[in-house]
Amino acid sequence: SWLGRDFEQTLSNLKEWCEKLPETPAATWTVDQINTPEANMLYVDVTCKASDIGMMLGQSYGAIGQVMGKQKLAQAGPVFAIYHKYSVDTVIFQACIPVTKAGKDDGMVKASKFAAAKAVKVDYYGDYPGTEQAHYYIDDWTKKNNITIIGSPWEEYVTDPMVEKDTSKWLTRIYYPVQ
Repeated sequence: SWLGRDFEQTLSNLKEWCEKLPETPAATWTVDQINTPEANMLYVDVTCKASDIGMMLGQSYGAIGQVMGKQKLAQAGPVFAIYHKYSVDTVIFQACIPVTKAGKDDGMVKASKFAAAKAVKVDYYGDYPGTEQAHYYIDDWTKKNNITIIGSPWEEYVTDPMVEKDTSKWLTRIYYPVQ
């Protein structure tokens, strides 16, 4: 009881202070409607916790790189990941590298074709955790524009974080396949 009044006054002051803060404008991105071409790729299926995505992508891309070397395949574009399920506890995705010609399955590394698709795309600059807001933005944008998402989204990691240390310069292209 002797702290109750001080606690209530502090909460009231905090509420008043927060209500006086200027509103932060919502982030806006340009949503492009595009057609992605068919592409050869090597991939690894991954299931992990959200906190382990970075480590699992690194391990998977390393394994794919070894297979590319054995099969004399060249990378044909930025690495990417197709996200089939996403929650804090379970993320199911494919870590992918596009290659110049068809490869062959080799252990956990699988060869496939990435199908051509009609998609919407946003270029997101910043640290990877911030991509979540861009995903929400795309979801809202498609709903407002009566566009139906028809499959799993993918992220293309254009900037290599081992080369560029400034996270504000990291470019991640986020795609959603649409009707």
